[in-house]
Amino acid sequence: HCIPFLLKIITDVDEKRAHFAYKSLVAITDLDPVKNGAAINSPDSVSTFYMYYKKYLKERDKYKKK
Repeated sequence: HCIPFLLKIITDVDEKRAHFAYKSLVAITDLDPVKNGAAINSPDSVSTFYMYYKKYLKERDKYKKK
């Protein structure tokens, strides 16, 4: 699971690394918080990707139990 790793990098002070992490998260999740006015490393962006990941884990665990 690369999402937690990328969430750490998205808040990095190195803008190139943060931008790369953001673009990777957009590609993985098909979400783009910047389109809604959030900055790449804003709490809103991080929260959007984190909530996606949390939902993914919940769905994955639901199917594992079957």
